Amino acid sequence: MTLKQPNKALVVSATGAFLFLILVFLLPEKTQIRTIRGATMGTTWSVQISSAASSVLQKTGHELEVLLHHFDADVYSTWNKNSELSRLNASAIGESFKVSPELMAVLAMSKVLHAATHQTFDITIGPLVNLWGFGPEEMPVQVPEAAVIAQHQQQMGIDDLVLDAKTGTVVKNRPLTLDLSAIAKGYAVDEAARLLVQNGYTSFLVEIGGEIRTQGLRPDNKPWVIAIETPLTDVRAPYAAIANYGEAIAVAGSGDYRNFREINGARYSHEIDPRTGYPIAHNLAAVTVISDSAAKADAWATALMVLGPEDGKVLADSENLAAYFILRDGAVLQHRYTAAFARFLYPKQGI
Repeated sequence: MTLKQPNKALVVSATGAFLFLILVFLLPEKTQIRTIRGATMGTTWSVQISSAASSVLQKTGHELEVLLHHFDADVYSTWNKNSELSRLNASAIGESFKVSPELMAVLAMSKVLHAATHQTFDITIGPLVNLWGFGPEEMPVQVPEAAVIAQHQQQMGIDDLVLDAKTGTVVKNRPLTLDLSAIAKGYAVDEAARLLVQNGYTSFLVEIGGEIRTQGLRPDNKPWVIAIETPLTDVRAPYAAIANYGEAIAVAGSGDYRNFREINGARYSHEIDPRTGYPIAHNLAAVTVISDSAAKADAWATALMVLGPEDGKVLADSENLAAYFILRDGAVLQHRYTAAFARFLYPKQGI
């Protein structure tokens, strides 16, 4: 969906603009990697499978389409007023709202990650997302006043979201607008990968809007290779590369160069710090996180992007996260990464 663009404001959307480039080298015709793709969650999805009969691939593609359409239209959308998330957002204070296992799983994971990330990953950030013009509501022409930002922060609070896993219900103890855009896409990637494993696939790469799960080796016995994109708005070029080396891994990234707004000549990132209410304003351009779950990698990449190059690196190191940071030093790009990330660099001797 395209946001309205009033005078003096420009929006650059991340739809269809990924933080990663998937590098698939030329293979012999008999070992050609098969690809299926489609659209979901305001972006695109693709699955690359090292080998599969056409009839089996067609069945798998249909199952993936059904699964991802369900997540998009029925569960996680904030644009569809009839989705489960939209109805939960609109539910009354104190109402016991029944949710699906898919929504409960993401909400429960979000509460855990909120604490682990020092409150920088916060799914109750919806009011601020809308205020700054990155949600379904009409965006403002000017920068919001400090008092208005403070008022919207008062509408946040994940502790006021009470989950009951036994009954599958959620209760809001205050008005809350949940935004799952930094975790639901990763969860969908994880579930798509699970479907592939259930169908007997052992080597594949799943991608939704840049969030990735991959496992196994390609038909030429080489790893799946993913390039981290150079964090420049008008450039599509690799900055560094990583590989799974046969492992099952998830990869997600966050950056300030694909999705931002310009108001009166100033640029405002879509990454908003829930602690301040303002878009981030530091020299961290992009973060890549590798994990065993795309949902976790997605959320951690957002949190580290908010924390910035210093605090983010410290927290990533303390949590033994595999994280790669690209920083701006004037016109020059620099990078640093955690010890846990080093073994995924491609080629193995480093970048």
